[in-house]
Amino acid sequence: MWESEVPAADDESTRRAFAFLLAVLVIASLLLGSLGSVSGIPAGPPQPTQIIPPLNLAILWHMHQPLYKNTLTGLYEMPWVRDHTSEEYLDHPKILMQYPSVNVTFNLVPSLILQIEDYATGAIDNHIQLARIDLATATQDQRRMMAQEFIRLAPWHYTRNTTDGRIVNPWYDTYAAFPRLNYLVSKVSLDPLSLNNTELQDLETIFFLHQISVPYVEGRYDPAETNNTILALLGKGTGYTQADTETVIATERAIMARVVDFYKGAQDRGQAEVITTPFYHPIAPLLLDSVVPSEDATHNITK
Repeated sequence: MWESEVPAADDESTRRAFAFLLAVLVIASLLLGSLGSVSGIPAGPPQPTQIIPPLNLAILWHMHQPLYKNTLTGLYEMPWVRDHTSEEYLDHPKILMQYPSVNVTFNLVPSLILQIEDYATGAIDNHIQLARIDLATATQDQRRMMAQEFIRLAPWHYTRNTTDGRIVNPWYDTYAAFPRLNYLVSKVSLDPLSLNNTELQDLETIFFLHQISVPYVEGRYDPAETNNTILALLGKGTGYTQADTETVIATERAIMARVVDFYKGAQDRGQAEVITTPFYHPIAPLLLDSVVPSEDATHNITK
């Protein structure tokens, strides 16, 4: 079989032509890019081939609390319903009604509603019991427990800003109670027994104060709801008394008596759909899907 031979000169010419063409293409692309930059017109992302329709979003707030009441003693062994009702559970419908075009669903479980109503009529929990211990005669164990229990709160309440400068508590510089709380939490963290009577009383009163919605008592949702007594206590910072603590607890009860009606108000405005679930719903699903033994969940279901 005969093989044809391509002269070396022709091969070299082909390579040079290809290299020249490649160089022209690269230079042209650079020139076009620089012209785009000079004109100030960014290339921008590729345009979609079709318009994506708006997303339909359903917002459902699940408001749950298990029953904390010891039915034998009548005492609430944990205070979380009272702790959250006069702030978070209050703020949800109030904030919603500031935005009339927004619609949501609230799931209020019966065990939460029962406890809210119970507190409104005088229920007592472990933290209220602690707050009523006379500091003049309190034992070391009682003082330690008070100090440790009264710093059980979200850190943002006593944090002005993060390390990168973001404001965490927007009222930190407005009300003296919050910087004072920061100091007292730091002191308790080092030694729960280091607080003197004034400091322990301050911690107690501010702990209950932090549970009340600041926008609510400032009248931001409704000027008629402004509470100058609570605002004055927030601004006090130190020198609190047992009477101050009782004033705060009484205010919490008054707020709790109105909270369910705030949800009804949002419903009546057509902004909220209020739904409910079986009485023991809030705890059983959590127990069944956690490390807690399943017989605890079964106990709630059988009740």
